[in-house]
Amino acid sequence: MYLILDPDLKVCGVLSLEGKGCKFYDDLRSTKIADDQGKIWSDTLQISVPYGYRETEYMTQGYHLLKQGGDGYFYLYRIYDWEDAAVGPVHVKRVQAMNRLAWDLTHKIVPARTFTNANSQQAFEYILQQTGWEIGENDFFGGEKKLEFSAGNTAQYWLDQLTQQFGVEI
Repeated sequence: MYLILDPDLKVCGVLSLEGKGCKFYDDLRSTKIADDQGKIWSDTLQISVPYGYRETEYMTQGYHLLKQGGDGYFYLYRIYDWEDAAVGPVHVKRVQAMNRLAWDLTHKIVPARTFTNANSQQAFEYILQQTGWEIGENDFFGGEKKLEFSAGNTAQYWLDQLTQQFGVEI
């Protein structure tokens, strides 16, 4: 089951495979914690919803999907693109969504600053400032490092850089 949230994060619909609600097809969540260049973090969702339901109208840019994972945590995805498709004989709207944290960090520019001795807590708090996000658990110290945050890069860019520099996982 997925909850559909409007741009203000208010529940406006439900996708469910049970009952008479709006069905969904081919939901695929992809997460990465590393690639060929090293440690990164990415979390995306693709899902298809049939036409003919009011919920289908909400499956568009700026709306969100919320799902509870098997680990008990809730995962929030922002819809950023959609296309018409077919799943067998069913006409569907196939949406692409990105983890809301990744979305927010991709749209936040980090101000330039130099730290002479910053630990991982200080570094991650710096890139998260004014994003509405904060560190939950940080059980890794990673020592202190000299860090130079150059102007013009996003918080997502710095998240990937700091993940590599401190050797942490998200």
